[in-house]
Amino acid sequence: MRNEHGLILTPDPIPVIAGIEIRVDEMGRYNLNDLHKASALGKSKAPNKWLDNASTQALVTELDLTPNLGLASVNCVKGGIHPGTYAHELLAISYAGWISPRFQLTVNQAFLDSKQAQRPELTTTEILEIALEAARERDVLRVENQQQAQKIEGLENLFKGGLTAPQFGRMLNGINVQQINAFLVELGWMYKERSKRSGYRVASYARDNYMTEKENLISMHGYDSFVTATPILLQKGAIKLYELYLQGKLPMKKSWDSAYTHLKLSKDRVAA
Repeated sequence: MRNEHGLILTPDPIPVIAGIEIRVDEMGRYNLNDLHKASALGKSKAPNKWLDNASTQALVTELDLTPNLGLASVNCVKGGIHPGTYAHELLAISYAGWISPRFQLTVNQAFLDSKQAQRPELTTTEILEIALEAARERDVLRVENQQQAQKIEGLENLFKGGLTAPQFGRMLNGINVQQINAFLVELGWMYKERSKRSGYRVASYARDNYMTEKENLISMHGYDSFVTATPILLQKGAIKLYELYLQGKLPMKKSWDSAYTHLKLSKDRVAA
């Protein structure tokens, strides 16, 4: 059925709350005025009061920016046969929660019940197709789990505490270790201080998360002693670098043979 504004209402069944039918437009948006009527509360809980809230406007904006949404999340229809404010299901449930937590639960259940009633019975062929697709998904998940297990095993062979990024990179086939520190600067993990003595330092973003620093006291005869800091990988940082390596995102040598391999280390041996 189409009204003078071109709004097509979906056929039955539609949600019914407290004896009030909650109209739904062709885009699946729910009539907030019907929800307000079903709540049996006064004008203070009207849709326009809720829409005036800054938090509501932020929610509407965020929803409208959702990729592939394909519709305006709110549509106000003035006049005609079916006037009112129609809103995306997420907004309708949020509006119900603004009215009261109990009403939100009621609305959510009513929406679920109406969708269940609209669900057609499946044929034997459709059931078999669903079962086949589920089996395929399980096979894909099994392969992904195996790959993840291999990744973890590979990292356990690699990581040892106290490694710098270049030392870790030397254990990965093809990594250009001369560029790894510069890459981490671009990644936001490190920065280079102006003082030549200081060298690279760990950025606040990565500190105690991906990397830490080891302080070194430098003493030379005839000169004042000074402290330098050496950026050291933490386990989480090593995991992230290893993932970037497998994704082909680390700087590689021109002579790299395109093979993602690594050295297997014993517990007491680190690549030089």
